[in-house]
Amino acid sequence: MNNIKKQHGAVLLVAMIFLIVITILGVSAVNSSTIKTQVAGNSISTMLVYTGGESALAKSASDPDSKNLINALPVASLSVPAVYLPDEDTGNGILESEVEITFTGVGQKCPIGTNGMAISSIMKCKIWILDARSSLQATNAKANHIKAIATVH
Repeated sequence: MNNIKKQHGAVLLVAMIFLIVITILGVSAVNSSTIKTQVAGNSISTMLVYTGGESALAKSASDPDSKNLINALPVASLSVPAVYLPDEDTGNGILESEVEITFTGVGQKCPIGTNGMAISSIMKCKIWILDARSSLQATNAKANHIKAIATVH
């Protein structure tokens, strides 16, 4: 009978220790999943602005109306009008893209061939630099892409 009275509170103490350990494990699991969710969200945002910048470059370089803008550009620079690069709702925010086209001049040596490795000393090129910037409105995700276009003069 004396033994039972001495152990009367031990079960409560052991149960409280188990409860504290399980609570700590649960809180750390929630924190870990929250961090992993944030990392995944940042990865998605980064991918969206990257593809947005690449898409803006492709639209500006291949669209017939943009090519007319490029060919009509005498000197200096020009922003591609927003009508060619509309904002896109991605579900994670609004993706905004803009492209600045800069004419660098005539008379530069022109790359020839399909791989662009050989340089011709005879042919001269007009060269434009396309600078695309893309950002996701709801986040701080931003991307900048640059492409050069050369045409024989």
